[in-house]
Amino acid sequence: MFKFHKTLLFLSSLALLSSCVTVNPQPSGLNGKWYLQEAQCFCFFEDDFDFQSHTLEFDSTANTVKIETPDNSFFVKNEGQYPYGIIDDVLTIDKDRGYTFELNGSTLNLHFIDNPMIADDEITLIYKR
Repeated sequence: MFKFHKTLLFLSSLALLSSCVTVNPQPSGLNGKWYLQEAQCFCFFEDDFDFQSHTLEFDSTANTVKIETPDNSFFVKNEGQYPYGIIDDVLTIDKDRGYTFELNGSTLNLHFIDNPMIADDEITLIYKR
């Protein structure tokens, strides 16, 4: 009888713990290549600056993002492939760059989670497919 109660208690605890874990599914529309259209920040860009050559390519099966930049400038991180994760509405790239994001059809808006102790580090990046 004691063994039955112990087993029942264990299974009840397991069910309770598993109900507390929330898994955030990857947004289905995030996968694929995105081209930067605009950067809204306290920045200056030449009139002929080529935003579209800055791309993000998400692979939801590997949870990686490939970043391409044409020169020494970058908006998210240097060119390369990085792991990413999503918790609630926060996209984190390489465990150190956090963005809230909005996915509206073929538009992806990334809003950098700025450090309130650093002036003018706010940036919004607008990407299109």
